[in-house]
Amino acid sequence: MPKFCKRPVTIEAVRIREQVAISTLEGTLVGNAGDWLITGVKGEKYPCEDTIFRQTYEPVDEEAQAELNRYDVGSCEDAVVYPTMEE
Repeated sequence: MPKFCKRPVTIEAVRIREQVAISTLEGTLVGNAGDWLITGVKGEKYPCEDTIFRQTYEPVDEEAQAELNRYDVGSCEDAVVYPTMEE
C-alpha cells in the first residue's frame, strides 16, 4: 500500500477544559476536556485528542512549547473554556 507523509503546516491550537460541540464541514464534532481545539490553515476549527495532538504536532516556538509543557498528558485544569462554536 502506498504511504504518504503530512505536509508541514502551522496551525493554532488551545486546550479545551470542558466538553464543546463544534460545527465543521464533516458535521458536529465534540471536543472533550483535555482535547485541543485546532484552527486549521483555512480557519476551520476542529477538536483533536491530546494523545493524537502530541503525536502529530510539535511546537514551532517558545510560546507553543510553554503551552504544551503547561499541561501533563490528560491534564486540563487551566485550559480554555469555549462555548458551543459554529463556523
